[in-house]
Amino acid sequence: QVYQRIVRSGIVSAQVPVLASVVLLLVLDVMSARSMQMADAFSLAKRFELYLIQLTVCLGCGTMVVMSASLEASHATRVWAAMSSALKVLFFVGLPLVLGMSLFSDVFYRSLTTDSAIISEGHKYFTYGGLHMLFTLGIILLNFGFQGIGRPFRALPYLVFSIVLVQGGGSWLLRTEWLDSSVYYVFISAGSALAFFMALRMLRRMVLEEDAMQHAAPALTAAEARGQAI
Repeated sequence: QVYQRIVRSGIVSAQVPVLASVVLLLVLDVMSARSMQMADAFSLAKRFELYLIQLTVCLGCGTMVVMSASLEASHATRVWAAMSSALKVLFFVGLPLVLGMSLFSDVFYRSLTTDSAIISEGHKYFTYGGLHMLFTLGIILLNFGFQGIGRPFRALPYLVFSIVLVQGGGSWLLRTEWLDSSVYYVFISAGSALAFFMALRMLRRMVLEEDAMQHAAPALTAAEARGQAI
C-alpha cells in the first residue's frame, strides 16, 4: 500500500513539470513569432518564478508530511490547519514580493540584460501577470495537499486547467497583433486565480469529509456494540 501511494503521487508530481515545460515551449514559440524581446522577457520572468517554485516545493513537502501524519493519527482537524498555515506563509511572503516586482522589476532585468525592450516587457509581465505567478505557487502547494490526504489525482483537473488551458490555450491572444501582451498576462492571472480557488474548495471539502468520517466512526462502533449486546 505504501508503494502504491508513492507511485500514484509520483505520477502526478512528474506530470506537472512535464506539462509546464511543454506549454512553456509553445508559448515561447508564439511569442518569438511576434517579438524576440517579448519571448526573452517572459523566459527571464519564468527563471525568477522557478526560484519561488523551488521554495514552494520545500514548503509543500513539509505540509504534505504533516497532513499525512495527522490523517493517519485520526486528527483530521490538524490536516486543514497544516494547509491553512502553509497558505498563510505563502501569501504573507508572496503578496509583498509580487507588489515589489511590479514596481522594481527593472532591477531584476537590468542584472541580466541591457535591452530596454526586454526590461519594458518584463515590467508588463510582473505588473499584469504577477498574480498568475502567485496563484501558480498556490496551486503547486495545494497539489501537495491532495497528495497528503492520499488523493493526488484529484488535483489533475485544476493543474491541466491552469497550465494547459489558461497558459497554453490563452496564447492565441498573442497571435493578434493589435492586442497588447498585457491582455494575455491579465488572462493568465485571472485563470490561475480561478483554478486556485476551485482546487482550494475541493481540498477543503475532502478534508471536512475525512473529519466527518472520523467523528462518525466512534458512534458507529458504539452502535454496533449495543447491537451485539442485545
